[in-house]
Amino acid sequence: MIDYRPATPVVAKGKSLPVRVWLAVGTLADVGERPLTRAPMVGRKRELEVLSDIWERASTERRPHFVTLFGPAGIGKSRLALEFAQFVASRGGRVMRGRSTPYGASSPYSAFTHHIKQIAGVFDSDQLLDAQAKLRRAVEDLIGQGETEEHAANLAMLIGLDGGRDVPDRETLFFSARVLVETLAARTPTLLLFEDIHWADESLLDLLETLAARTREVPLLLLALARPELLSERPGWGGGLPAYTALPLDPLSDGAANELAERLLAPQTSRSGSRPPSPRPRRETRSSSRSSLRRSPSVEAQS
Repeated sequence: MIDYRPATPVVAKGKSLPVRVWLAVGTLADVGERPLTRAPMVGRKRELEVLSDIWERASTERRPHFVTLFGPAGIGKSRLALEFAQFVASRGGRVMRGRSTPYGASSPYSAFTHHIKQIAGVFDSDQLLDAQAKLRRAVEDLIGQGETEEHAANLAMLIGLDGGRDVPDRETLFFSARVLVETLAARTPTLLLFEDIHWADESLLDLLETLAARTREVPLLLLALARPELLSERPGWGGGLPAYTALPLDPLSDGAANELAERLLAPQTSRSGSRPPSPRPRRETRSSSRSSLRRSPSVEAQS
């Protein structure tokens, strides 16, 4: 998403009148990110309570937990995750977001790459040597000088900053990832959010399950968002893990869908000074209209 502002109209060849133009001034969201509305969340109280209870248990008892939030496109996974992330932050927790996309990934561990870059303050525009130096300093600050070189080198391979080095055994890379995550969570209760893992490379899915299986005695919650088709590719997803919860999202109820529609239309009312047509259907068409509203992704997304 790009933010624009009006610019001075230009005289264009073949046009009798000046042409209106807009100047791109910045991004409203990172590549692949979907902007979310500021409308209050509707109809997801139960799911939010489940996530909140899991967080309280993981953070107070120092018992890592892995949750996968399942739902079709547009049903509101990202909106619920945002609400939950705000809850975690309000309790003093650390929130880190990473997302898998169907294109443009520089590493098979795309979402986890975002987490590491946030920790190290690495930007995509950084030169390779600068990015490696930032990563090394961050690892040294977290883990200590004695093991910095080994873990920094392994993490650099995970996120595509290896400079062409040979990759060691993958378990070695996963061990460094686990050490980093455990050390991070030991300092501050941490939520690692992995969005859209139905697009993730198999390597990231393996890493996620490894972290969930082997991380111990730290206040950590791994939250993954996925469409149901993930289970077609990985039917045993989450099976055998010591602390795992699958949380499906159902479509909004008729009442919640109507309430959401009203809240989404409210800003239009305040700007125009007139009330828009009510989203509630007339009595004689209520059944069919409500069914259509429930199925609408744009209503269910809350985003």
